[in-house]
Amino acid sequence: MVASKADTLLESGELTLDLRDESVLLGGNKAALSPTAFRLLVALMSEPETLQSKEALILKVWDGRAVSDAALTTAIREVRLALSDQPRQPRYIETVHGRGYRFLQPVSSAPRQEAGGPAEPRQSAAPSAPVPASRLKWITALAAVLLLAVTGSFMVSADFLPVDRKSGEAQALRSIAVLPFHTGTTLEEDELFADMVHDDLLTRLAALDGFKTISRTSMLSYRGAAKTTPEVAAELGVDAVLEGTVRRGGDRVRINLTLVSAHDDRPLWAESYERSLEAGDLFDIQAQMGAEIADALTLALSTEEKAELAEAPTVSFDAYAAYFRGKRIFEEALVENWQEDAIAAFEEAIALDPSFVSAWAAKAHVELSRYWYGDGTGRAWVERARQSLEQADAIDPRNIDTLISWGYYHYWGFRDYETAEEKLAEALSLGANRAEAWELRAYVARRRGDFRTAINALKRAHELNPLDIELLTERLETYAPLGYPEEAKAMIQAASNLNPTSLDLINNEARFWWYQGDYEAAWASVNKPVTNPGKFHAVRISQYALLLGEEESFQQSLAGWDEAFAAEAEGRFHRHFLLAEWFVNRGEEKEAQPHLAALDALIADPQFGDGKVWAPNGSVTPVDLPGLRRDAVAVRQKVAEYEALNITDTWQAARHWPPIAKAFVRVGDHGRALDYLEKYTELYGPAGYLRFVNHTAFQPLLEEPRFKALEGTYRRSVTSRG
Repeated sequence: MVASKADTLLESGELTLDLRDESVLLGGNKAALSPTAFRLLVALMSEPETLQSKEALILKVWDGRAVSDAALTTAIREVRLALSDQPRQPRYIETVHGRGYRFLQPVSSAPRQEAGGPAEPRQSAAPSAPVPASRLKWITALAAVLLLAVTGSFMVSADFLPVDRKSGEAQALRSIAVLPFHTGTTLEEDELFADMVHDDLLTRLAALDGFKTISRTSMLSYRGAAKTTPEVAAELGVDAVLEGTVRRGGDRVRINLTLVSAHDDRPLWAESYERSLEAGDLFDIQAQMGAEIADALTLALSTEEKAELAEAPTVSFDAYAAYFRGKRIFEEALVENWQEDAIAAFEEAIALDPSFVSAWAAKAHVELSRYWYGDGTGRAWVERARQSLEQADAIDPRNIDTLISWGYYHYWGFRDYETAEEKLAEALSLGANRAEAWELRAYVARRRGDFRTAINALKRAHELNPLDIELLTERLETYAPLGYPEEAKAMIQAASNLNPTSLDLINNEARFWWYQGDYEAAWASVNKPVTNPGKFHAVRISQYALLLGEEESFQQSLAGWDEAFAAEAEGRFHRHFLLAEWFVNRGEEKEAQPHLAALDALIADPQFGDGKVWAPNGSVTPVDLPGLRRDAVAVRQKVAEYEALNITDTWQAARHWPPIAKAFVRVGDHGRALDYLEKYTELYGPAGYLRFVNHTAFQPLLEEPRFKALEGTYRRSVTSRG
């Protein structure tokens, strides 16, 4: 329970909570907690050694207001940090996955002793309401504003509402776009230098809480663009635009900045800076610029924010140049060995400054990408990433770049989505303007089956990075299987407005129509013009031709493959697989046999990875070939192996459950096939039925009563939505 007015202390070993002044002592030292985190700790200690559901805790801590699980996770993480508690080996707070949290230690309550007052006997805590609602009103109001910045629950906050310009009140400036800086030259090294200054300034401004800074990815699209400030502001939805020039001469640099109001195109502030090109001087300029821009925007900075603005990322200008080069290589991915080249650049930065924590974090991110985007067998890359992250933690365990990379580590390396979410919640509590953190949170939420949080997090990432087409296509990919056709079509239109030949757009538009059961529309989409399609796009075109089932289209698609790719092991594998499935779908089992034999030979090669493991992003699963061979024993064996893995990745289910169902249909086990189709529609919604109804492989199920029930559920859902 929470003690009565006389009982104002909760104690558990070295931990003491003073309910009167809302303070926390751990081992005699004060531990800082936000009001929300304090209320959460009170709620947990009020029912010690008792499992409390997430819903119950949210009801108590947020006074009955609806917030997402992400808000609770953020507060849990803050409490754990303050108490030095470890999620895997907890002393105080235990996570019971999928159910809630438990305070592990006994708790006693006692009166708060005034100076010279007599001690009173302690009492064991018993259940009661955590804190009276009357005491929570001002805390709850504050939490409502803070939650927008640090959780995935999007609430309306006055800070983000437009001010009536005609009212005469001062216009609140709550967002900024920093245009790429001009150099006045065409020299590549000058542009690179200006981009580095631009990147560092954006990083500093992004650390300001309660203030939106448009990300660098979106801003780079304005390089050389002849647009007015109001046009830029309208496109990005910001209140102010920062323009600037960066000019080098000898060993000096001069930077001119102008901050312009988006509301009336009026200059708000202008300043010039001149320093030497030494790293210390250059980063001093950046810190000064950030502080003065914040002042011009009338932002009240906390002590922590002032410290972050003043902090230099590295002691070496050359180290920062190498780091920035690595970031560009990794982001653009334009060269053949982009991951290796990016790692080499980060290692160069680290060699120049071993204490450059963001370089260690970036190196770990790329190392993890080597594992994730490989065939899932390169575990050595995960170990390398762990070593890089431990180096980063030894320098600064609260660095936001490190926390984001730890999120990737737990997500990509171990599919530990809860720990990944905790790392991302901590990162966003340090900097809610990091679009990549919101984006990664969305992907983690999808894997956990929390699709609402995923959609909201992608929206937030898109607000911060509005010209990144991938965020629109990821929203499209999220809507596609969930039965939101109008929302998906809106994403297609918005992405088409940015770049109608984007590979991501074309792939996800085709996938959307596939999931709608409209294979002709999917075929038309995948055949649209594509910029930089890559060698695998031809495989996708053939996959949609296979769905369409027209022989002429299928043969033409195979003829369009790059000859060099078709000769590689990967190309040969996909070609034989498509041909085997084509013949099996047509009932031409004999014609399929040579292709199945060729696939067996390829898979027997220990260096070849496709089709061997249940990879989270694989296009072929271990059950596909046994299904094509109609080998019921092997199908059941592979599915048993899959089920034994106990994979909790619900987003991966879209790639695994349909192939499993298809394999069961091919071996005549309609009951097991329908088990997986029902699981799929239960997870993704009734519209999942559309993915299967027109598919050749699932035609034997159409008259099954359970399949007809899926159709009925879908029809009723359409009617209920109007």
